[in-house]
Amino acid sequence: AQRVQLVHNGVSLDPPAASAASWRQRLGLSPNRLVAGMVANLHASKDHVTLLRAWQIVCRGMPADAQPPVLCLAGTYRGTEISLKALAFDLGLGDTVRFLGPVEDIAGLLGTVDIGILSSRREGLPNAVLEYMAAGLPVVATDIPGVREALGEGAAAHLAPPGDADALAERVLTLLCSD
Repeated sequence: AQRVQLVHNGVSLDPPAASAASWRQRLGLSPNRLVAGMVANLHASKDHVTLLRAWQIVCRGMPADAQPPVLCLAGTYRGTEISLKALAFDLGLGDTVRFLGPVEDIAGLLGTVDIGILSSRREGLPNAVLEYMAAGLPVVATDIPGVREALGEGAAAHLAPPGDADALAERVLTLLCSD
């Protein structure tokens, strides 16, 4: 046991290829519109379904005078994108969700995002959370051991049980609506 050493994952973001202003223009977003992002390939274990259900609650829970926030989903399509787009349509999410597909300029995208989200049923130590942290973003995620370890002490306030759209939405709203 004395010879075992724990080495945590680490990430280093490349410099952004495009500025936050350029990304916002590309996404058709005003400079003051709140943006959340999830960087994760679109497959079942990442649980985009719970995130989309939570996003509907977030959009309904925003102050009446606020522009609805936008959720950007970046990641390679792995067979669930059609059903996820259909769910977003059925939930009436309209232009509040952007399916970006694979993104080469993760640092640039994260430079325009206000909050990083990871909705996942199971993970080790997710690179997305580490990338959000490297970009200086607040993080809301599902309460799985690797995420809890990465976020450290006080993480519980930003974590929701896996599959719980209501709790995930509450954590997001708390961050988006704070001063």
